[in-house]
Amino acid sequence: MGLTIGSLHMMGTLTQEQQAANPYRLERDGRVSLYNLDWDNPLILYADAETLSCETGKDVLAFYCFDEDAVALVLYRDGKAVAGGASSLDEGLSQPPKNMGLIAAAFVVEDAGGATLERLMTDAPVDTMQQIDELAAYLRLPLLPDAAPAEQMENGEQERKRPAAAQRLDAGAQEKQVAERVGGKEQGNMRLTIGSLHMMGTLTKEQRAANPYRYERDGRVSLYDHNWDSWHILLRDAETFSLKTGKDVLVFYCHNEDSVALVLYRGGKAVAGGMSSLDEGRSQTPKRMGLIAAAFGIEDAGGAKLERLMTVARADVMRQIDELAEHLKLPLLPGTALAEQMEADERERKQKLPTGAKRLDAEAQEIFGERMAALGFQTFKYHRWYKLICDEVLLSFGLVPYNGSFDMLIGIQPTFVPYLGSFMTEKLESLPYVMSVQDTPNEMQNWRHDSRSVHYIFSCDDLHLTKWTRYTVEEIFGKVVEPMLRRITNVQDAVKELQWWMFVMCRQYNWDQQVSGGKVRLPTVENYEPRGEPVHIVFNQYCFFRMYEELWHKTLRDESGYSVSRPTPGVRGWDDYEGMERVIEAKENKREEYLLLKNRDEAAIEERLHRAYEENLKLIKRRLKLTPDCSDTIWDRDYRHPYDIKQMLQERYERCAPRMHEGDYTIDFI
Repeated sequence: MGLTIGSLHMMGTLTQEQQAANPYRLERDGRVSLYNLDWDNPLILYADAETLSCETGKDVLAFYCFDEDAVALVLYRDGKAVAGGASSLDEGLSQPPKNMGLIAAAFVVEDAGGATLERLMTDAPVDTMQQIDELAAYLRLPLLPDAAPAEQMENGEQERKRPAAAQRLDAGAQEKQVAERVGGKEQGNMRLTIGSLHMMGTLTKEQRAANPYRYERDGRVSLYDHNWDSWHILLRDAETFSLKTGKDVLVFYCHNEDSVALVLYRGGKAVAGGMSSLDEGRSQTPKRMGLIAAAFGIEDAGGAKLERLMTVARADVMRQIDELAEHLKLPLLPGTALAEQMEADERERKQKLPTGAKRLDAEAQEIFGERMAALGFQTFKYHRWYKLICDEVLLSFGLVPYNGSFDMLIGIQPTFVPYLGSFMTEKLESLPYVMSVQDTPNEMQNWRHDSRSVHYIFSCDDLHLTKWTRYTVEEIFGKVVEPMLRRITNVQDAVKELQWWMFVMCRQYNWDQQVSGGKVRLPTVENYEPRGEPVHIVFNQYCFFRMYEELWHKTLRDESGYSVSRPTPGVRGWDDYEGMERVIEAKENKREEYLLLKNRDEAAIEERLHRAYEENLKLIKRRLKLTPDCSDTIWDRDYRHPYDIKQMLQERYERCAPRMHEGDYTIDFI
């Protein structure tokens, strides 16, 4: 079972009374976040959000995570839900985000129209906890409680439950009752959570086909569905059903055998309902029970008896459900035969349903399989293809779950670089020499300003590409991926491709610092400072190509943090390496790599490169079944001589941006 939890958030402060009523809270930076163990039940969470927004006159945001399968946000204003949505890899749990700009504005987030928030709530990642972290960072809200309040909540819950436990029936007897009523099977430690829908009349042929689990008796229809253990889906389907049929639809819901709820929908709106529980914090006063009684032809003036049944909670929840079913003349729970059929069908469906990973791999194979094979990539694992160029460099390409979407990524990693093991996994971490391909066409064209927009290929909850996104994927593959992979025949080619790609993506980086003496610094090689990849510096490409002077300068810049005087106003002090060295020498603890380079201990550097290379080749052979297709080694070939990086970039730039001397710095091809 994954995490199920809810929380409430608002701007401002609480009164003394409100603080006493909400002991589990965090108050930071003019924001209040409230937590309660009862809010694992969405009925209580949203009811409390509605009440709090009315009492305080402020916007209240409800956050809910269901079993780490769905994440929901709902904004309440004056007791009404005005914005929200639910995100999940399971399409049945998703709800399109609406009015996200209201949430952004309520919590003073600079996000025009809530576009970023809408993306965060649409592009569901495989890792739900990652999505929650991204939402928390965006909203600047602790959506989940810190360790201290979480521990206090658990301790408080144990104390609160002690007296209530004596009121309950023996747990074994209760589980037996559940087994007899629902499916005839023991439920273990899991208590019953189930929902159903009920209406008068009959179903059309199409509605019957869409709802196979049902009873139609005495002019009444009762429907059941596995997905209705989710309160969100149950209410959404009730709303839709009442609109499509034009009839009253009654929702029945039992949550964890702790609470029982009834809600009547009419014309797509909830018009009556209530919730009953031994826990007063979970109960909701029944309202307009007479409407429910009248809707099902029950002789109960004003719904008085139904109101009593929904007010006087029973220690034996199953008995209460039986009494409600008898009063309403409705089978609120499915019988044994139907429940067993539902379980059997669900097991069969899950066995046949491919996992998200399999669907992704099938999509990738269909789109790229033949073209990748033509490039010599035969191994497919972890959502991407792999190829070992002799024993020099590991290449990869694929659609990788990353930052809430599936990104088109090229991996180019020389075998002397360590940490290849973490690259050869299903999840992509923050690693060197990984290129996000879908941004590249934009950066080739958009040189006039610092563009950081990310063009997502497709989101995690939309595994099957649409016609438009498929065209975009194929276009980018042909424009960027194939040319780059085809050109790489040795380790020097690989490193040069990386440096060229980095220039294309970052030639206009730090645009606010691209102005000197009032003149815009154009995105040329002359104005570009080569950026080193985030790797351990003794394994840097400069070491391999014996470009120690370049690496020494990079080390000085990185280690000093550019904490040197700038000899020319408005220009970085790139050339003041003596000043940078003085800054580093003043530090007590100097990095070992700095000392190796300062002392020009090339033997130690070479020994480390060789050790990483040998370990990586063993790992590649074991994990990917790739064997070097050569008898000599990377160290025996004439690829290790130094070269002029800026000259290489300039030659490519002039070839790929033919109008650069006319002032048009658009790169026509990568």
